[in-house]
Amino acid sequence: MESSVRRKEGVEIAPHRPYVTMYTTAYTEAPMARHAIDLEADIQPVSDFRANASSMLEQVRTTKRPLILTRRGRGAAVLLDIGAYQDLMEELDTLRDVQLALADVAAGRTVPQSELRDRILANLDAS
Repeated sequence: MESSVRRKEGVEIAPHRPYVTMYTTAYTEAPMARHAIDLEADIQPVSDFRANASSMLEQVRTTKRPLILTRRGRGAAVLLDIGAYQDLMEELDTLRDVQLALADVAAGRTVPQSELRDRILANLDAS
């Protein structure tokens, strides 16, 4: 018996679930850049940050690594480069959209592509 599941880049993709193909394609073809944390340079007490804020901000900007601030030996805050923060927020929004879309599919709230195309064209014609 032949399986109806294809493999793509180590991920199983069922042909009757095209949304999985779109999701895995989007996330396997666009890897996010990650920077390893330097445990000595990237974890600092808040008191050191107060005294050296400018140089630590420059470190975050140039290395693109987060700076973890501690208070009394425990994590208190994370300082991120603005670009890294924006990337995280965009990725989070995309993942939320995917989660909502998968819930719609699981609940049967889908429309065939041809019907959707017809609806869109009708709306464009009406405009």
